[in-house]
Amino acid sequence: MKIKYSPSVNPYDDVSYTFDGDKITVTVNKETDTYDFSSVPNDSICTIEHEEKMAISTPITARRDADGVLWVELYKCIGNDATEAEKFPDWEDSL
Repeated sequence: MKIKYSPSVNPYDDVSYTFDGDKITVTVNKETDTYDFSSVPNDSICTIEHEEKMAISTPITARRDADGVLWVELYKCIGNDATEAEKFPDWEDSL
């Protein structure tokens, strides 16, 4: 899975992610929810908004390319003093 963070200045909320295969667990201010992208077919895109379950909306956009690689864009809180790398992140492998 390839991930890219979509930064937003928000010094008040704590958002983190853990990865397990095609599953992503989102934690927002100690509330967690897990999303399974294993059913996303090749050459398709899906977006998840989960504002009803979480204190803030942390949208997830996922697409699976023709080779079966999952590309996911995730919301990330950054502060006013964020580095250029934090403001303009590159794609990376999930850990």
